[in-house]
Amino acid sequence: MKILFYSFFATLIAVALACQIMLYLLHRRIYLIEQLLIERYRSKIDKIPAIVCVLQNHSRKLNEYTELTELHRVAIISPTNTIYDLLEINAHITDRFSFLMRLALSIKSTARDGNFITIRESITTLEWQIRELLVEFSRLTKEFNSIVRARDYTILGALLPGSARPMFQQR
Repeated sequence: MKILFYSFFATLIAVALACQIMLYLLHRRIYLIEQLLIERYRSKIDKIPAIVCVLQNHSRKLNEYTELTELHRVAIISPTNTIYDLLEINAHITDRFSFLMRLALSIKSTARDGNFITIRESITTLEWQIRELLVEFSRLTKEFNSIVRARDYTILGALLPGSARPMFQQR
Protein backbone atom coordinates (compact mmCIF):
# COMPACT_ATOMS: atom_id res chain seq x y z
CA MET A 1 0.00 0.00 0.00
CA LYS A 2 2.90 2.32 0.82
CA ILE A 3 4.45 1.71 -2.59
CA LEU A 4 1.17 2.55 -4.31
CA PHE A 5 0.92 5.80 -2.34
CA TYR A 6 4.51 6.80 -3.14
CA SER A 7 4.15 5.91 -6.81
CA PHE A 8 0.94 7.94 -7.03
CA PHE A 9 2.65 10.91 -5.37
CA ALA A 10 5.71 10.55 -7.62
CA THR A 11 3.46 10.46 -10.69
CA LEU A 12 1.74 13.68 -9.62
CA ILE A 13 5.12 15.36 -9.13
CA ALA A 14 6.32 14.14 -12.52
CA VAL A 15 3.16 15.41 -14.23
CA ALA A 16 3.41 18.80 -12.52
CA LEU A 17 7.09 19.18 -13.44
CA ALA A 18 6.48 18.05 -17.03
CA CYS A 19 3.70 20.63 -17.32
CA GLN A 20 6.00 23.29 -15.88
CA ILE A 21 8.70 22.49 -18.45
CA MET A 22 6.14 22.58 -21.26
CA LEU A 23 4.85 25.91 -19.93
CA TYR A 24 8.34 27.36 -19.96
CA LEU A 25 8.92 26.27 -23.56
CA LEU A 26 5.53 27.59 -24.68
CA HIS A 27 6.17 30.85 -22.84
CA ARG A 28 9.42 31.31 -24.78
CA ARG A 29 7.67 30.64 -28.11
CA ILE A 30 4.87 33.06 -27.24
CA TYR A 31 7.43 35.69 -26.24
CA LEU A 32 9.27 35.31 -29.56
CA ILE A 33 6.03 35.64 -31.52
CA GLU A 34 5.13 38.72 -29.47
CA GLN A 35 8.46 40.30 -30.35
CA LEU A 36 7.95 39.51 -34.06
CA LEU A 37 4.48 41.03 -33.91
CA ILE A 38 5.77 44.18 -32.28
CA GLU A 39 8.55 44.44 -34.87
CA ARG A 40 6.11 44.01 -37.78
CA TYR A 41 3.73 46.49 -36.18
CA ARG A 42 6.44 49.11 -35.80
CA SER A 43 7.54 48.56 -39.42
CA LYS A 44 3.96 49.11 -40.54
CA ILE A 45 3.65 52.26 -38.41
CA ASP A 46 6.90 53.64 -39.87
CA LYS A 47 5.41 53.50 -43.39
CA ILE A 48 2.31 55.55 -42.58
CA PRO A 49 3.91 59.00 -43.11
CA ALA A 50 5.19 57.88 -46.51
CA ILE A 51 1.78 56.68 -47.69
CA VAL A 52 0.12 59.86 -46.40
CA CYS A 53 2.72 61.99 -48.23
CA VAL A 54 2.15 60.13 -51.49
CA LEU A 55 -1.63 60.35 -51.14
CA GLN A 56 -1.50 64.07 -50.34
CA ASN A 57 0.36 64.70 -53.61
CA HIS A 58 -2.62 63.30 -55.51
CA SER A 59 -5.47 64.62 -53.39
CA ARG A 60 -5.26 67.86 -51.45
CA LYS A 61 -8.16 67.18 -49.09
CA LEU A 62 -6.25 67.08 -45.80
CA ASN A 63 -9.19 65.97 -43.67
CA GLU A 64 -9.04 62.52 -45.30
CA TYR A 65 -5.58 61.93 -43.85
CA THR A 66 -5.92 63.66 -40.49
CA GLU A 67 -7.23 60.60 -38.65
CA LEU A 68 -4.51 58.30 -40.00
CA THR A 69 -1.85 60.88 -39.11
CA GLU A 70 -3.32 61.18 -35.60
CA LEU A 71 -3.38 57.39 -35.21
CA HIS A 72 0.26 57.30 -36.33
CA ARG A 73 1.17 59.89 -33.69
CA VAL A 74 -0.68 57.93 -30.99
CA ALA A 75 0.96 54.66 -32.12
CA ILE A 76 4.44 56.15 -31.83
CA ILE A 77 3.78 57.62 -28.38
CA SER A 78 1.90 54.61 -26.98
CA PRO A 79 3.85 51.88 -25.19
CA THR A 80 4.12 48.66 -27.18
CA ASN A 81 5.90 46.38 -24.73
CA THR A 82 3.35 43.61 -25.12
CA ILE A 83 1.01 42.59 -27.88
CA TYR A 84 -2.02 43.61 -25.83
CA ASP A 85 -0.78 47.21 -25.87
CA LEU A 86 -0.88 47.47 -29.64
CA LEU A 87 -3.90 45.42 -30.72
CA GLU A 88 -6.49 48.17 -30.36
CA ILE A 89 -4.50 50.89 -32.13
CA ASN A 90 -3.52 48.42 -34.87
CA ALA A 91 -7.20 47.63 -35.52
CA HIS A 92 -7.99 51.34 -35.94
CA ILE A 93 -5.00 51.90 -38.21
CA THR A 94 -5.92 48.89 -40.36
CA ASP A 95 -9.52 50.10 -40.72
CA ARG A 96 -8.45 53.63 -41.66
CA PHE A 97 -5.74 52.33 -44.00
CA SER A 98 -8.17 50.09 -45.90
CA PHE A 99 -10.56 53.03 -46.33
CA LEU A 100 -7.75 55.20 -47.68
CA MET A 101 -6.64 52.46 -50.07
CA ARG A 102 -10.14 52.24 -51.55
CA LEU A 103 -10.18 56.02 -51.85
CA ALA A 104 -6.71 56.14 -53.39
CA LEU A 105 -7.48 53.46 -55.95
CA SER A 106 -10.42 55.51 -57.17
CA ILE A 107 -7.98 58.29 -58.09
CA LYS A 108 -6.37 57.21 -61.35
CA SER A 109 -3.09 59.09 -60.87
CA THR A 110 -2.57 57.48 -57.45
CA ALA A 111 -3.28 53.98 -58.71
CA ARG A 112 -0.42 54.36 -61.24
CA ASP A 113 2.10 55.99 -58.87
CA GLY A 114 5.07 53.68 -58.33
CA ASN A 115 5.76 55.00 -54.80
CA PHE A 116 2.15 54.39 -53.82
CA ILE A 117 2.16 50.85 -55.19
CA THR A 118 5.44 49.98 -53.44
CA ILE A 119 4.37 51.36 -50.07
CA ARG A 120 0.89 49.83 -50.34
CA GLU A 121 2.33 46.39 -51.12
CA SER A 122 4.80 46.69 -48.26
CA ILE A 123 2.07 47.60 -45.76
CA THR A 124 -0.26 44.91 -47.09
CA THR A 125 2.49 42.29 -46.73
CA LEU A 126 3.13 43.42 -43.16
CA GLU A 127 -0.59 43.21 -42.36
CA TRP A 128 -0.75 39.63 -43.66
CA GLN A 129 2.30 38.70 -41.60
CA ILE A 130 0.70 40.29 -38.53
CA ARG A 131 -2.53 38.32 -39.10
CA GLU A 132 -0.62 35.03 -39.46
CA LEU A 133 1.40 35.75 -36.33
CA LEU A 134 -1.78 36.62 -34.41
CA VAL A 135 -3.32 33.28 -35.38
CA GLU A 136 -0.20 31.47 -34.17
CA PHE A 137 -0.11 33.60 -31.02
CA SER A 138 -3.75 32.76 -30.29
CA ARG A 139 -3.16 29.03 -30.84
CA LEU A 140 -0.13 28.98 -28.55
CA THR A 141 -1.94 30.99 -25.89
CA LYS A 142 -4.85 28.52 -25.89
CA GLU A 143 -2.39 25.63 -25.60
CA PHE A 144 -0.55 27.41 -22.78
CA ASN A 145 -3.79 28.02 -20.87
CA SER A 146 -4.91 24.41 -21.24
CA ILE A 147 -1.59 23.18 -19.83
CA VAL A 148 -1.89 25.61 -16.92
CA ARG A 149 -5.37 24.24 -16.15
CA ALA A 150 -4.11 20.65 -16.35
CA ARG A 151 -1.10 21.43 -14.15
CA ASP A 152 -3.24 23.19 -11.57
CA TYR A 153 -5.29 20.02 -11.01
CA THR A 154 -2.33 18.51 -9.18
CA ILE A 155 -1.53 19.65 -5.65
CA LEU A 156 2.06 20.51 -6.48
CA GLY A 157 1.09 22.11 -9.77
CA ALA A 158 -1.18 24.59 -8.04
CA LEU A 159 1.82 25.73 -6.00
CA LEU A 160 4.08 26.25 -9.01
CA PRO A 161 4.39 29.73 -10.54
CA GLY A 162 2.60 30.76 -13.70
CA SER A 163 -0.97 31.55 -14.53
CA ALA A 164 -3.18 31.60 -17.60
CA ARG A 165 -2.53 34.30 -20.18
CA PRO A 166 -5.32 36.62 -21.27
CA MET A 167 -6.91 35.94 -24.63
CA PHE A 168 -7.79 38.64 -27.12
CA GLN A 169 -10.67 38.94 -29.53
CA GLN A 170 -9.70 38.72 -33.18
CA ARG A 171 -11.56 40.89 -35.63
